[in-house]
Amino acid sequence: MQKYFFVSLILSSMLSPFLYGAKKADRLDTPNWESLNLDSYLTENAQSREIKSLDPNKRGRNTYHIISSLNPNTGEKNLLMHLFDFDADGKIDLAKHFENGILVRSEWNLDRDDKVEAVKYHRGEKAEVYLKVETDGSRNIWSHYFKGELRRQEFDRNQDGKADMWYYFRAGKLFRAQVAKDFDPKKIEDITKSVTN
Repeated sequence: MQKYFFVSLILSSMLSPFLYGAKKADRLDTPNWESLNLDSYLTENAQSREIKSLDPNKRGRNTYHIISSLNPNTGEKNLLMHLFDFDADGKIDLAKHFENGILVRSEWNLDRDDKVEAVKYHRGEKAEVYLKVETDGSRNIWSHYFKGELRRQEFDRNQDGKADMWYYFRAGKLFRAQVAKDFDPKKIEDITKSVTN
């Protein structure tokens, strides 16, 4: 019996970074929100790329753009991006980035303010979302997914690039919540009851 306990303990310590995230004080990947400008994708590196602009809804304005890189020696095209202007206001609302024809990242301007509020990271042939990073201007939120299901959310409440509050989910329900008291990663408190009540 004791043997199985130690094997379980070793396995859980090896798997815990994958199940519950990295150490609490680790800095997480955060887009440089200030420099993300979706409209700039239409003009940057224009000489080495082909931009095909379309008006699929016949609004009199190009609202869909396909950007490909061009190999100067072979003329071969490689899909880089799809850009969408959903409300035909002349500003890009969604940029989808591709590598080898597979969607790897999407950037969203959700409120027409010229600033990106959400970035989703995709993987695999089905372009499954595995990480979504959001900002509201005062904090960052990282949402981690496994097979399309939300598993963990990490919140940066003081904009230092480090998570200081964590929510854990299974089967779509919150089962654990923690917070770093006074933003100190050494003072982790369980707040599950206050969040779920």
